[in-house]
Amino acid sequence: MLAGGGGGGGFTPVTRTYDTGTGATETAPTGATNVVITLWGSGGSGARAASAGGGAAGGYVQKSLSTSGGVTFTYSVGIAGAEQTASSSNGFSGTASTVVTPALTANGGAGGNSSGAAASGGTASGGDTNTSGSDSSGVSGGNSPNGGSGGTGGISPTVGGDPGGGGGGGYFGAFGKQGGTGRITFAYT
Repeated sequence: MLAGGGGGGGFTPVTRTYDTGTGATETAPTGATNVVITLWGSGGSGARAASAGGGAAGGYVQKSLSTSGGVTFTYSVGIAGAEQTASSSNGFSGTASTVVTPALTANGGAGGNSSGAAASGGTASGGDTNTSGSDSSGVSGGNSPNGGSGGTGGISPTVGGDPGGGGGGGYFGAFGKQGGTGRITFAYT
């Protein structure tokens, strides 16, 4: 978690960042009057196959709303699609990052296809800005909006970038690489 601010006569802006947590809570600090909540869904992992497709990226949501000190938000951060070690297999999809109230969802990206077909990026809903993650492109993972880049694919594939990038697909025995983790930030003013 990252935090900042404090001291002086007025409220100092603070941003709190979470890369893990399921059913966790975040409490607005005393003196806050506004919060911008940003979510990234996690990335899917790449496939492992002769025509391995990369994993797709997670969706992106941003929402600004009024708040006050002591208001509590319940959230869950998306878990990245795991590395694919089984031969001739699709990658694993990433999971959604969510906030319960207001209802915000950044879905995870789909796992890569063993056929090499593009995997679909995670959708997004509930925010002022809702952007789907990029589909995968060939062996390479999709890019997360305002987030992590997709991993490269091939005989030496790479992991999807944090937050939310899709993992690269692996072939000639290489594993399909893990997607990027989800993320949620709460920026208070």
